[in-house]
Amino acid sequence: AYILYEFENEPILFICSDNSKELYLCICSEVRGHMRWGVARCQDKILSDLVSQKISIATAFLLNDKVIVIEYNNEDGETNKVINSKEINLLDLPEEGLMLRVSEEDKSVIAQLSLQRSNHENS
Repeated sequence: AYILYEFENEPILFICSDNSKELYLCICSEVRGHMRWGVARCQDKILSDLVSQKISIATAFLLNDKVIVIEYNNEDGETNKVINSKEINLLDLPEEGLMLRVSEEDKSVIAQLSLQRSNHENS
């Protein structure tokens, strides 16, 4: 995982990949009492537009057809469900218009993640 933002040592916005190197944009929208994450597949174009501030963080999630919502609490453990992105609670996303601000070093690392995914697809 590559952490873009964190709060009190908890990753809030980050990029991760699965075993097939598919990239996902993840946001932790709740950390008090229980935890909730939104996870959306992050195609190269979405990632590029997000990093270059052509789209907002919320838009990067909403451009996907589906979003995985994962919740965890001590009583029930972990649950997850796939929802239509139009059903996502907008309070779980940053306010519309909030852009990702990353350093040049972050941009380089993110480009490398995307390149690794592309290379994996072509092998």
